Amino acid sequence: MRAVFLSATKVDFDGAVDFSALEAVAELTRHGAVDPTDIPRLAAGCQVVISKEVPLRSQTIAALPETVALICEAGTGTDNIDLAAARERGILVCNAPGYSTGAVAQLTLTFVLMLFSGTHQLLRRAGQGDQSDHRVRLGSAHHEVAGRTLGLIGVGAIGGRVAELARAVGLRVLVPATSRTRIAGVERVSREALLARSDVVSLHCPLTPDTRHLVDADFLATMRSGAFLVNTSRGGLVDHTALTAALERGHLAGAALDVQDPEPLPADHPLWSRPDVILTPHMGWKAHEARSRLIEIVADNLASFAAGSPVHVVS
Repeated sequence: MRAVFLSATKVDFDGAVDFSALEAVAELTRHGAVDPTDIPRLAAGCQVVISKEVPLRSQTIAALPETVALICEAGTGTDNIDLAAARERGILVCNAPGYSTGAVAQLTLTFVLMLFSGTHQLLRRAGQGDQSDHRVRLGSAHHEVAGRTLGLIGVGAIGGRVAELARAVGLRVLVPATSRTRIAGVERVSREALLARSDVVSLHCPLTPDTRHLVDADFLATMRSGAFLVNTSRGGLVDHTALTAALERGHLAGAALDVQDPEPLPADHPLWSRPDVILTPHMGWKAHEARSRLIEIVADNLASFAAGSPVHVVS
């Protein structure tokens, strides 16, 4: 079986990831960033196209060689793939769920702790050379998280792990009443009650046409005054213009965004200069352990497909 790995350098950006598990099940060719128009050529003679967040739109999929029978997204989200076009071509699409659950949950809790402790504001001041009296610098907000309330929008594997970590540090956890996931010790409430009661709201849902700009002006207005927003899921969930306005008028106390739309935000975007905002470069999934686990899951996907029992099929 031959496979081409598009944008493999996103996974192995530091040269520290072992691809041997994947190379054991397929004759593998790896590429860095690719031009979409080159993808059909790069896939020549391959049965599998592995993508790391590479846009595979209808025109590209239609032009893939007849040999291609599987597209494997090296990640959880498949919003970069035109699933309808893949179905029309008879190409299976699978993903790699669960590989970064711990890493993303860890970053989410890190953000929550930083926002409540004001660490991000102190680091920004220090980076600007502020060595003033510690009493002045501690003018930043600094609060304990114990007894505060975290609201989760999206309660899959990552949201569930976040709930466990949050409860361990004394946070109360709210989840939507519509959630089908059962987690001990959390309270199920309406969406409106969750937003109104939460001191921090964290997003853990996929990006779909229905969830794009889920966090809009109305969503933000329903959040309690002085709350924080955390997004470690997909940038498109948040209307950044509406978020900026909510921060500017003081309705929200701050935000932490590991994902943005687009990524990165334009250099002149006002969120870059706000001291109450944490922006990181979509790093939640990039822990070494998570990336190593990802290669193992992709290798298992390919082996299962070759054996006639495909797993993690999305479409």
